[in-house]
Amino acid sequence: MYNRIANEQSTDSRTIDLPNGGTTVIVGNIIEQGPSSANSNLLGYGLEGLSNPAPHKIWICNNTFINKKSTGSFIHTQSGTDTLFVKNNILAGAKTGGLFLGSAAVVDSSNNLVSNNIADFGFVDAAKYNYQLITTSIAKDAGIEVNKSVNGYDLQTQMDV
Repeated sequence: MYNRIANEQSTDSRTIDLPNGGTTVIVGNIIEQGPSSANSNLLGYGLEGLSNPAPHKIWICNNTFINKKSTGSFIHTQSGTDTLFVKNNILAGAKTGGLFLGSAAVVDSSNNLVSNNIADFGFVDAAKYNYQLITTSIAKDAGIEVNKSVNGYDLQTQMDV
């Protein structure tokens, strides 16, 4: 929660890799994939098999995803995932493979802001990794209330990230 997770110029695998599923909460982060990343998605969930204890549920709320590759998708889940909850996220950059790959029994992906053009969101200086929003950003105050917690983790952000 509340991190900047980025590969900038490295040739990493993917920015977040949760290879074996399980219960996962990702809230309030900046998640950036640089132009040289080896994989085409920013977040992989259960892609090496859902071998962690069930349930296989992932909640992704109030994050900023930045894809600086010219191709790709944002989130890839393994078939057999129980829940994919994706709400109030900024998804900026190429989505040539679609927003979400894979399947889940239950999917809630409402109220996300999406654009192929990173500049559309009004970041202070994306070239220098400053993803704070300018006051006139289309994303400013665009989120909706998420009155939900998972294992004691509140899905509503508690600070301006």
